[in-house]
Amino acid sequence: MQVFLRSVIRWASLFIGTIGLLGNFTSIYILSKHSDGSRFCHLLIVLAYVDISYVTIDVLHVVLTLWDKYSPERGVLKLWLVFYPHLFHPCSMILQTAMVIITVILR
Repeated sequence: MQVFLRSVIRWASLFIGTIGLLGNFTSIYILSKHSDGSRFCHLLIVLAYVDISYVTIDVLHVVLTLWDKYSPERGVLKLWLVFYPHLFHPCSMILQTAMVIITVILR
């Protein structure tokens, strides 16, 4: 039961992450097209870019986990485990901090 639940959560995370990416790209397009040059619009665009980077790392993690589940002989997860603690985890923490700082600036 736990294996099934984990698989459902991963697929749902992939679906929601994809919707988030599409929403952020749409926000960037709309804000850049109808921007009046205000700082507020520019900060929202930067926030969308930072969120795209963060969601991309999360979606990459889910995709590689699912890929390893259905094709474990390729060793994709081993590659992820090598890069995750040294590259992806610090980047995701930096991006989270950037999102918080930008959100505080927007208030």
